[in-house]
Parts: sequence; structure tokens; C-alpha cells
Amino acid sequence: MNIRVKQLVPIFIGLILTVSLQCFAKNQSAPEPEDVVANAKAGVTEQMAMVSDLYTKALNEIDAGNTRAAKQLLDEILEKDPGYQYARLQQGRLLIQTGSPEQAMAVLSPLLADSDADGKAWFWMGTASLMSGHLIKASDYLDTALSYNSQVAAVWLQRAVVAQERKNFEGALQLLQTAIELSPDDPLIWLNFAYVNDQKGEKNTAIKAYRQFLKLSANKKGYDEQRKAVVSILLNVN
Repeated sequence: MNIRVKQLVPIFIGLILTVSLQCFAKNQSAPEPEDVVANAKAGVTEQMAMVSDLYTKALNEIDAGNTRAAKQLLDEILEKDPGYQYARLQQGRLLIQTGSPEQAMAVLSPLLADSDADGKAWFWMGTASLMSGHLIKASDYLDTALSYNSQVAAVWLQRAVVAQERKNFEGALQLLQTAIELSPDDPLIWLNFAYVNDQKGEKNTAIKAYRQFLKLSANKKGYDEQRKAVVSILLNVN
């Protein structure tokens, strides 16, 4: 059974019971079963359309960078339909990006109990755990994400960051090599590759990777601070 259909079954049954009880309270004969079903379906369809419209607005706010407005819309969606997976995923992602990983985990955790959940939920759960310092849990969540789809470079990168935080630099480098193979033009992967090699004392490899990061991040938004730090590192190389 489709996820959305499963989620709507309790609503559908509830609407039928509500109509029947209202008719009984008013001492009226209950409408024909076909009418009850039609009314229930109409109510469900209307709510689905409303939620879908709110979700579209939330995505537009996210694209525009209006995080607060997007959160409010996503909150409204989840109040109306707690089982709306896409809204829950987006809400968790926004909470992570705005520095609230513990809240993000509370929002995302119901998705992990769903047998139809995909790797995205596990990825964001792993990211939130990493931000909160729960490194073992982060490893487990990200490994599960990789079991769903091992072709996403961002998951390998995040898994490498966990290994790096646990001082497993050799393991981190192996994970980053896979990430580079999947996405060779990603500046963040090269930045982390440089940083881990730097920590290992592999200065020449680190310098080459730092330069590759500068090359790939040139004229791209969101890298200003990292670029300044890398330039400073390279200027101080003996």
C-alpha cells in the first residue's frame, strides 16, 4: 500500500465516524454509505491539496533564503499531517542548517521507523548526530544511508568527517577518496582531503589539495571564509 494512502486511512475512517455520529446526535437518518464515502474522500482530497500547496510555498521560501517563513509553513504542514515525510525531512534539514541539531533529530527520528524511509533521512540524522558530538551514532546513521545509496558523494564526505573527528585519519582519507571519485569537482571534499593530510603531516599532498580547493571554489558563493583560511595557510607554508 502506498505511504500516502496508508497515512490517510485513519483520517478517512475518522471522517466516516464523525458524519455518522453527527447524524445520530441530530436524530437524523445516516446518509447512504456511498454519500459518506464520497464526502470523506472529498475532505481528504481537500486536505491533501491544502498541504501540497503549503509545501510548495515552503520550498519557495527555502529557495529565497527565508528560513523563518519556511519553518513556519513546515510546522503548519506537520500539524495538519504529521506523516508528511517530505515536510519532516525539510524541517530537519533547516534545523541542522540553522544550528539546532538536537531539535532536528527529534523531527527526523519518526522517519527512521518507517520501513519505506530512504537514505536521506539517515543522512540528515547522521549529520545532526555529528553536529551534536554523538560520533558513534553518526557513524551508524551514515553507514545506513550508504546502504541505501552508495553513489552519493555527500554521504561519503560526512562519513569521512566522522572518522576525522575520531582521529581515524587513514580511514577518513579512504572515505574521501571514494567521495572524490564520485564528485571530483566538489570543493568541500578537496578541502577536507587537504585538512586530513595536513593533520597526518603529509604537507605536499595537503598543499596540492588546498590549491585544488581554491581552483574549484573560485567564483562560487559560500566559500569566502574557507578561501581566506586556505590562502592564509598557503602563505605560511615553509
